[in-house]
Amino acid sequence: TTSCTWDVTGTQPVQPTLACYQTAVFNTTSCTWNVTGTPPIAPTGNTSQTFNFGQTLADLTIVGINIVWYQTLIDAQNHTNELNSSTLLIDGNTYYAIQIIDGCYSITALAVNVTLVLKTISVEKDQFNYYPNPVETNLYFENSSLILDLTLSSILGQKIYNKEVNSITSYLDMSRLPSGTYLLNIRTLRGTKNIKLLKK
Repeated sequence: TTSCTWDVTGTQPVQPTLACYQTAVFNTTSCTWNVTGTPPIAPTGNTSQTFNFGQTLADLTIVGINIVWYQTLIDAQNHTNELNSSTLLIDGNTYYAIQIIDGCYSITALAVNVTLVLKTISVEKDQFNYYPNPVETNLYFENSSLILDLTLSSILGQKIYNKEVNSITSYLDMSRLPSGTYLLNIRTLRGTKNIKLLKK
């Protein structure tokens, strides 16, 4: 190692952090680490995708092996807070996907932004009203056609409450829920209506 220039402590340069599939060999001539190998890349797919109310991460079209989803890029990079594939999609959210090949995580993530596509509703014939919003206790609503049922979910898409209505008027008691933003899906004879609620 006569051609290698050591630092003042007499130790060789620290080995770089390696990704899966990579190896590092110390070159005593250049006194550097040579990194070889290619870790898995991110899965592929459209970075903007549309969905219907009630669809989940499993419904997104992604090409890869052992896909894992995360809420943030930092979570994807650190492999923490993995999302279940049954997680309901939220309009406007961006989800991050990596793939795992032979136990190796891809070094980059695919970011997918999702947009809700509402089912067609005849606005002229189906008039839906609700109040108040923000709500403190009861949310009241009425529709020109029969309301079949409703589903209340958290902003993260977790289902909280489902209620059969079978009437043109009804209400929802939200007094025991913590403050925050909620999603309400109303199913009528003519289609569905999705609204965002603020609970004081």
